[in-house]
Amino acid sequence: MTIEIYGPSFSSFVRFTMIASEEKNIAYEIKLLDMKSAENYENHPFGKFP
Repeated sequence: MTIEIYGPSFSSFVRFTMIASEEKNIAYEIKLLDMKSAENYENHPFGKFP
């Protein structure tokens, strides 16, 4: 199973998730987001990303 991590790799929240995944031997894939993209608006109606 591979989890998808959305966000820039320099984000402290993304790094924390990457480290936790590494420690638990969980495969992950980083997905970069364009904040103004239609895909982002599909995930959140206001285009926000936590």
